[in-house]
Amino acid sequence: MNRYLVVLLLCLAMCGKASAQFHSLPFEWNLHVGGSYFSAPALNNAMQEQGVSTISPVGINVALGIGYRFGKVVVGGNVSSMYGIGRDSEFTATTPTAYIATNMFYINRWVVTPSLGFGPQFTTAVINKNNVTGDFDEYLTIRSNQTRLRHIVPVADLGITVKTYDLLTATYRPKFKVGYQMGVSRQAWKVGNAELINAPNDRTGTVYLQISMGIGR
Repeated sequence: MNRYLVVLLLCLAMCGKASAQFHSLPFEWNLHVGGSYFSAPALNNAMQEQGVSTISPVGINVALGIGYRFGKVVVGGNVSSMYGIGRDSEFTATTPTAYIATNMFYINRWVVTPSLGFGPQFTTAVINKNNVTGDFDEYLTIRSNQTRLRHIVPVADLGITVKTYDLLTATYRPKFKVGYQMGVSRQAWKVGNAELINAPNDRTGTVYLQISMGIGR
């Protein structure tokens, strides 16, 4: 009986040590919530030419990131999602990126962390057309009072996160983040799987400002 008790105590001690080692690893967890300004000039110009209300550029932006610190360099991944709604339209944009950042710049206990990320941006825009009438069957075949557009483009995400460093706990605490997601090429807007003629080509851009929370060791 004593033998089993000794083995159990050894297992518990090893598990506790492994857990402590894991929690001491230099991971960074971040949650960002704020606003964004989304720009798709070619699409908006095409909508204006057709007398359709342009998509609202102002939206809500939420992002979640995790990184691993190698000295003052942080490497990780981030997923951000935007949502905007206007009078006759709405849009969503999801952008997963891989990023590299540095905690190199200190001002007293404040830390300024620039970052550079790359990844695809998946945008969906829904356009509602008012005062459209017709037969029910026509809406299933040739007529529609709503159009769903989609756009995929690779983006570069340039950001600056401001953090504080706690000497007592040796942890980083993010406070806010500002950045710009810039499309690196022009890509055409699509409607489902249809082959479109003269579809607008956009290199989208997004400015964002977020309040941040999280912890980094």
